[in-house]
Order: sequence, then C-alpha cells, then structure tokens
Amino acid sequence: MDSINWFDFITPTSFSSAVIIGIIIVLILMFIVWIQVKKIKFIISLFITGTITVIVLALLLDWLGYYDWMSL
Repeated sequence: MDSINWFDFITPTSFSSAVIIGIIIVLILMFIVWIQVKKIKFIISLFITGTITVIVLALLLDWLGYYDWMSL
C-alpha cells in the first residue's frame, strides 16, 4: 500500500504518502511566504525545517503503529 490515493491529503494511509503530501503542503506554504517575504535564505530554512518536521512526525506515527492498523 505504497501508492498515493485521492483521500491521502485528509488521512495518509502509508508513510510514503504522508511524507509526499507533507512536502507538497510545505511547498505551498513556501510559495505563500515567498510572495510576502522574498528572502531566499528564509525560504530555504522554511523548506528544511518543514521537511525535517514532516519526516520526523511521519516516522513517529510509523513507530507508534498508525499505518499498520490501516493495512488489516
């Protein structure tokens, strides 16, 4: 179950879909912030911080077994 479904933006069903949807949301936020700020250093730090946060939280959910019960 590693594919991305249309409803994964509401509740991700796998680790990979959670990371991909999370990074897409971070990219959208980066674009909105770039329109307002226009500082490339700030945008890069936002991307790095957002990506690390998405990966750590998806790993935490995977470690807690959140994605395992969905495959039953």
